[in-house]
Amino acid sequence: MPSNSLPLNDDIIDRVFTFCPDFETLRALKSTCQALRAIHTAHPNSINPAVARNLTDIFPDALRALRQEVYITPKEGTPDGGDDISPAAAEPEDTSPVTMDELPQLRKNDVVVHRLEVLFSIWYKNRRSPVSVLSAEETFRFHRAMYRSLSTPLRLKMLDAYPTADLRQIYSVVQFLRAMLHGVFKQPELDGTYDVCLAAGPALILATYESRDPNTMSDACPVVDYVYDGGAPYLGFFYGPLSEIWSSREVSNPPEDSAHLRSILDTANDATNPQMDCYGHPQHGNTTIRTCPSFSQADCHSTAKRQKPCTNSSGPTLKRSPTAASLSAGSTATLAY
Repeated sequence: MPSNSLPLNDDIIDRVFTFCPDFETLRALKSTCQALRAIHTAHPNSINPAVARNLTDIFPDALRALRQEVYITPKEGTPDGGDDISPAAAEPEDTSPVTMDELPQLRKNDVVVHRLEVLFSIWYKNRRSPVSVLSAEETFRFHRAMYRSLSTPLRLKMLDAYPTADLRQIYSVVQFLRAMLHGVFKQPELDGTYDVCLAAGPALILATYESRDPNTMSDACPVVDYVYDGGAPYLGFFYGPLSEIWSSREVSNPPEDSAHLRSILDTANDATNPQMDCYGHPQHGNTTIRTCPSFSQADCHSTAKRQKPCTNSSGPTLKRSPTAASLSAGSTATLAY
């Protein structure tokens, strides 16, 4: 006998829930009626871990991104650290099974990545569709690259373990995140500001973009204000390690224009819409089609050449302020860094 108004036993519905491919699908399914929501509420320990594992090949990257922490440590030779700080290497990787305590944040991460996928699709695939039109393979590449971008690039050995094709996908999602920042700040990067914002993580970048307010970033991430001689402490946050890998492998750098998106997209069915500008905003008056935002390698690597990211540091570590990796309730889901 089912304990609900549905014609199926609770255990059968529980089993159906476990086949959801991701948390976005699970959320949509349980939202269809009160009875389904009640069953999920009664059986979270069997449903949620199963859905987490259904992320298949992306799941290890999603879990790794969840567990990676970025620490800020005083530079060597400074007694109290002060404002002279450098990013330290991440903690050793935790390969233990996913826990129930990690599932809520894993779900939040899933929401953020899906929202970023929709925006990516609107910008670079089909601006007329309010939902993602990426193919299954394109979605897989985008999600995997976004999660991998969270596994701190300060760990050069971790990035170097990925094939070149996968690294080009990471490069493309980082370029996408930089374009989002440019859509808000609307000015050239100064003193590695965008690199610092990248260190704050995609969730905060998404929140800043959606608010259209640069203060969203600076208020939630105090490290943005850390600027000293030679620039911010996260100069070359991604491009330094990636440039080293391109050089060591003797492969060409990614294309300087939007052609780098081919690492993720097989086709761009309708990448331009005369009614919208390159940031997805309605245009008024002149309807000239503008290209989607892109950065040349000269722009991206200029700061990396000035200063490479620090991969090791001595002295006591100071974990980043919680507000740097999380947002106030109700503003947006948070990708743990």
